[in-house]
Amino acid sequence: MTEARRSYLHIDAATKVFAGAAAVRDFTLDIADGEFVSLLGPSGCGKTTLLRMIAGFEFPDSGRILLEGRDITAVPAHKRPVNMVFQRVTLFPHLNVFENIAFGLQLKRVSKEEVKRRVGDALDLVRLPGFGERAVGTLSGGQAQRVALARAIVNRPKVLLFDEPLSALDLQIRRELQVELKDIHRELESTFVYVTHDQEEAMTMSDRIVVMRGGLILQVGDPIEVYRSPASLFVASFVGNPNVWPGTVAAVENGSVSVAVGERSFAAPTPPAPVRVGDPVALVLRAEALTLSPGSSASPGLCAAHGTVADVRFAGTVVSYRVDLGDRQLTVSRPPQSEILHEGEPVTVTWSPRDSILLPPEDERTP
Repeated sequence: MTEARRSYLHIDAATKVFAGAAAVRDFTLDIADGEFVSLLGPSGCGKTTLLRMIAGFEFPDSGRILLEGRDITAVPAHKRPVNMVFQRVTLFPHLNVFENIAFGLQLKRVSKEEVKRRVGDALDLVRLPGFGERAVGTLSGGQAQRVALARAIVNRPKVLLFDEPLSALDLQIRRELQVELKDIHRELESTFVYVTHDQEEAMTMSDRIVVMRGGLILQVGDPIEVYRSPASLFVASFVGNPNVWPGTVAAVENGSVSVAVGERSFAAPTPPAPVRVGDPVALVLRAEALTLSPGSSASPGLCAAHGTVADVRFAGTVVSYRVDLGDRQLTVSRPPQSEILHEGEPVTVTWSPRDSILLPPEDERTP
């Protein structure tokens, strides 16, 4: 990490236990000033608990939290330079939009002129200019969440925390706000920590993604790294929903591995962890890395599997095919083309060996 991107928010071995079960375990992470970091994982993995510890709503049972080098582990929430945007919008119903946003500033006894200026700037930033006099009961869900964001921004916190703020919104509004949040992040140059279980949301918005399971960090990396080089089968499956085939290493030579999957054999790159002949592995194939063509021909150098189209699902920007190979199935995602293949049609699925991902099989002891 360069000097300009040195650690700003540091979580040091934080652990939080509820009723004898660890919600967060020995969690250590450095977040740079101005970085957008998403905590991604299934429900119950500890994302929100960690966020609440950063906010000061919960305190770790062990470990520390430092902001700009200052230990804030025991500092109460109202004394931390941190604000949080929640999944459930909690605006004051008896106050209009301006009054909701200005509430925190008025508690700090900021001058009326300064309050007016900063609320106006916040409304402009969240794309709601002129909404100050609106009653909050007249707002749409997306508008209400924008007001909640403006209320968090107006206090100029050093860190903004987001607990699945878009999950209750319609898909179209959610996607619009994803773009706007990223724009706001660029304009503010603030540090954002964002909790989500939506891998697409994390991939499109984040500088880095922290994949969590069972209160632990499984992988930290930028979206491309996490997607293309998953650290475990759980990460690969959670980020992208790929095809996963159990197999066995049949040969290892010259930087390539041959994997036996049933009666078939496929080439793959040598994984980072050493493997030997006979080792069990999981062959991971991303649906969008596969090519589908009618008939049974395949170009030399490509991996190939022959089968028939079992199901076709057209979703506008993508066509999803389920291909029956006899002893197993493959899902293939392709852009819509002039000719869409049909159920029952004989096809060949091909892919480059370099697009194969080899991982250890999932260990049942993994949290």
